[in-house]
Amino acid sequence: MLLVNQLTGFGVEEGVSGIFSEWKGYDSSTTDLTTYTFSAKNIGRPHASRRVHVGVSCGNAGGSRSLSSGTIGGVSATVHGSGSGATNFAALMSAAVPNNSTGDIVVTLSGPVGFCIIGVWITYNTVNSSPFATVIETGSTSGTRSNTLNIPSNGFVFIVSNWQGATSGAVTASGVTFIEDAEFTIADSGTDRFVFARIDYPTVAATAKSITATGGAGASDCDFAGTSWS
Repeated sequence: MLLVNQLTGFGVEEGVSGIFSEWKGYDSSTTDLTTYTFSAKNIGRPHASRRVHVGVSCGNAGGSRSLSSGTIGGVSATVHGSGSGATNFAALMSAAVPNNSTGDIVVTLSGPVGFCIIGVWITYNTVNSSPFATVIETGSTSGTRSNTLNIPSNGFVFIVSNWQGATSGAVTASGVTFIEDAEFTIADSGTDRFVFARIDYPTVAATAKSITATGGAGASDCDFAGTSWS
């Protein structure tokens, strides 16, 4: 007799316990488009409680742009907040995606842009289907930006940030430590720097924290988007 207790790749794997997050990687395109499809991205172990979070950063557009909609593994995603701008902007979206270990991520914008970057995180066993709080910083020429984000106890924070002309970048907050999952540069009509960062299950009391995105030498036009989850 064959006993099957896990279905992976096309079904739901039940061997996941505890509340935790994982970074699954990033992808980029410097083709001028309005809709980007990032094919067969790693979205982690299938599980009934899995939520896939996607940070989006785009820019070098002919006019002001923002994130309009998206899908993750064929599931319609909720856009939790989007900056807007012709230079750069940052946004976040997520969807509950219980099945499959890979999936296409489709990003649809309000108009064509010169590049699009995505970063992918997953969470398991979180309670809520919408963010605890959201923060968007956009529309300034400054290389450093700060704003306040409410962070729940024993939750998560996801941040995507970008800069023009920067040689480095960092995201910080007092009293909690960010995990920098990726920091990299692409060249598309100039040099753009990107950081994807998260706070994983902080054991502090629920509190408001000032989030600061700081660009290195030459940085300008800083933007970031963040969500917190419980």
